[in-house]
Amino acid sequence: RDAEVIARNLAAGGFSGKLYAGGVAAPGLEPVGAVGDLPEAPDLAVLCMSEPALATTAAELARRGCRAVIVPGPAPDLSLIHI
Repeated sequence: RDAEVIARNLAAGGFSGKLYAGGVAAPGLEPVGAVGDLPEAPDLAVLCMSEPALATTAAELARRGCRAVIVPGPAPDLSLIHI
């Protein structure tokens, strides 16, 4: 699953802050049941969930003080980008 890969990469990437995960277990991430269970507002949230839940979850994070959200998605034309 994409969420598990992202969680593992975040935990292994050397970030020195707190990392939390809801709905996925990964070494280095502290599990939480829901946004309301977070002990503090995250600086960044990566939301790997179905579309119907995105707006509600992002709004709840904003109310908690989170200022940035990333929503990973498919990039079918990524191969067309030449750097």
